[in-house]
Amino acid sequence: MRGHFPKSNWTSLLKFLDVIGTRFSGGLPNSIGGLKFLEDLNVEGTGELPDSIGNLVSLKSLYLTGSFAGSIPASIGNLTQITDIHLSDQNFIGELPFSLGKLEHLTSLTLDGNNFSGQLPFSLFNLTQLVLVDFSNNQLTGPIPTTVNSHSSLVSLNLAFNLLTETIPSSLLSILPSLEYLDLSYNQLDGHIDDFHVNKSQLSYVDLSNNKLHGPIPRSLFGLVHLTDLILSSNNMTGIFDIEMISELKELRDLGLSYKSLSLSLPSSNEKFSFPMFTYLSLSSCNLREIPTFLKDSKFLQHLDLSSSKIQGPLPDCFWGLGEASLTYLNLSHNFLTSFQGFPWQRLSIL
Repeated sequence: MRGHFPKSNWTSLLKFLDVIGTRFSGGLPNSIGGLKFLEDLNVEGTGELPDSIGNLVSLKSLYLTGSFAGSIPASIGNLTQITDIHLSDQNFIGELPFSLGKLEHLTSLTLDGNNFSGQLPFSLFNLTQLVLVDFSNNQLTGPIPTTVNSHSSLVSLNLAFNLLTETIPSSLLSILPSLEYLDLSYNQLDGHIDDFHVNKSQLSYVDLSNNKLHGPIPRSLFGLVHLTDLILSSNNMTGIFDIEMISELKELRDLGLSYKSLSLSLPSSNEKFSFPMFTYLSLSSCNLREIPTFLKDSKFLQHLDLSSSKIQGPLPDCFWGLGEASLTYLNLSHNFLTSFQGFPWQRLSIL
C-alpha cells in the first residue's frame, strides 16, 4: 500500500488500525481524532503527532515506527484507557509532557532512541500500574524524581545514555518491591550511593556505570540476593572493596568494577568460594596484584578484564581452565606477568 493517510472519511466504529510495513507517507491527519472507538493504533510513518490524538479516548495501545518527529502533544494525557505506548527510535524532540502522569492504566512506556530533553516528569513515578519504562538514549537532564510510590508495580527502569544529574534516590533501590531491572549508566549522576533497606528486593540487574559517583560502595548492594548483573565501572568510587562481600550473591553472572579508585581485598585463602556461573568479569585498575582463585570454577566465562591490576609473576594453574570453550575477550595488559604458556581458549577473538 502507498500514498497518504486520508484526511476524512474515517470509519468511526473502527477499533483496530495497523499499517506497519506499508509505504504510507506523511503524518497522521487531525481527522484521526474522530475514531472514538479505536483501541489499537499501529502506524509506520513520518510527520508529527496531531493534537487530536488526545480524542482517541478508547485507545489502549499506541505503537509508532518510522520517522515521526516533533513533540508529544499534552493531549496525550486524555488517553485514560491506554496501557501501552511505544515510540522508540523516532525523531521526537522537546520535553516529556507532564500529562503522562494522568495515564493511570499505563503499564508500558518506551520512548528510547529519541531526542527528548528537559526533566523527567515526577508524576510518572506515581503511576501504580506502570511496569516497564525505557527512556534510554535521549537528552534528558536534571535529577531523577525522588517521589516514588511505594505501591509501584515497576519492574524495569532504563534511563541510560542521558544527561541526568545529582544523586541516585535511595527510594529506587529500597521501596520498589517489584523492581528487577535498573539501568542508569552513561549519565552524569554524582554523589554517594547511600545505604538502603534491602527488604524483599527483587533487583537482579543493576548498571550504574559511567557516571560520577564517588565514595565507598554501600554494603547494602550485596544484600540483593537475586543479583545476576552488577556493573559499577567507570565512576569515582574509593576505598577498599572486600571481595568476600559478593560471596552470598549465588546468582551473580556479571560483575564490573573497573576504572575506579578502588583497591580490591582478596581473602588470604580465597579457595572457599567460587562463581561457577560468571560470564563477565571486569576488574581493570583494581590493584589486584594476583589472579583471583575464586575464578577457578568459572567454566562459562566469556569476558575477562584484569588489565592494569599490578598482577605479577606467572599465571596460576587454575587460570588455564577458565572459560576454555566460552571465553571470547581476555585483557591482561599493563601487568607484570612473567610467562604465558599455552592457548587453550577455542573462541577467543580479542586478546
